[in-house]
Amino acid sequence: MMTTNRRAFLGQAMAMTVPVLLPWAGKPERPSADDSLVIGIVADAHQDIMLDAPSRLEKFIAATQQRSTDFNIQLGDFCFPIRENRSFLKTWEAYSGPKYHVLGNHDMDKSTKAGAMDFWGMQAPYYSF
Repeated sequence: MMTTNRRAFLGQAMAMTVPVLLPWAGKPERPSADDSLVIGIVADAHQDIMLDAPSRLEKFIAATQQRSTDFNIQLGDFCFPIRENRSFLKTWEAYSGPKYHVLGNHDMDKSTKAGAMDFWGMQAPYYSF
């Protein structure tokens, strides 16, 4: 049986623990204003169900243009991919920065997934950036 000096044990334990804890020592720095990420997010516009969807989308686009968002994303249930919704899509496309779509279950009520993706100009059903 090996006997260990308590002082030696504590010294070794501290020597291994301190380097691990050092990165968390002190108060974490807040990102500067230049490091911030501003995202415009809209969900469930329901162009084909909600009567005020076009005006809500116009207000959203105007607000994100004013805030200079880094990108906009719509989280699904946007509009049916039909000819009558081209003007609604045109409002979305008026945003000058990067914009992304997420497929919602109701977006495919009158179309296939491929049809919705084609209507919105999506290259793939997911994004990685």
